[in-house]
Amino acid sequence: MNRAQISIFFLGISILLGLAFQEKGPVTKAQLIQERLDSRVQKYRTDAARRCLEDLLEEATTFVDSVLIEEARRRIDTIQKPDKPFKPNRPEAVPGRDSLPVAPLLQDSTN
Repeated sequence: MNRAQISIFFLGISILLGLAFQEKGPVTKAQLIQERLDSRVQKYRTDAARRCLEDLLEEATTFVDSVLIEEARRRIDTIQKPDKPFKPNRPEAVPGRDSLPVAPLLQDSTN
């Protein structure tokens, strides 16, 4: 930067600072009351809007929950389960392969 640019820069800063600290004139009591009233009205409006939004979200949540519950209930299978199948009859006894008669393995030694 050359000297001309630096001097223009400082001149601009000094003008901005001079305008920033310039007094706007005496403030009357009515102006103070009006400013305070305006700020309270604005706070009330923002609070009312916030409460309204919260109530709206609560109602929407309740509505959506009830719709989801109803949809889930409709999806439940309403067809009855089939009865248990009947137990089949017992098959007849199949004779064993051994054709020998049943006899004691050891003979009685007390005779």
